Amino acid sequence: MENIADFLFSRRAQALPDQGFAEILEELMWALDEEMASQIISARQQWLEGDNIEKARIALLMRDSFPYDSRDRLTEVLNQVRRKWPELEKECAVTLSAWDHSFGAKES
Repeated sequence: MENIADFLFSRRAQALPDQGFAEILEELMWALDEEMASQIISARQQWLEGDNIEKARIALLMRDSFPYDSRDRLTEVLNQVRRKWPELEKECAVTLSAWDHSFGAKES
């Protein structure tokens, strides 16, 4: 069975901005059952670790939660994203800054 986030990504309106799609995914995480929310979380991680810049950007634009449970893992993946796509530096910095604001820079 296809992941719900991947399915929705493949069927989204092309005119929908990446930020808008990120917001839809965040709303669905709160509105759907735990299994569907887990699929979105899993897709988000795969998108950050994958080879599609548009999916990575959408994953970074999701602001209501974090894709990983530790700052160390988040930093590791964000550094990989920065190396692959320097143009996503701003989104990576905003994500890490949000983590530090929520949990502190030293916590993992």
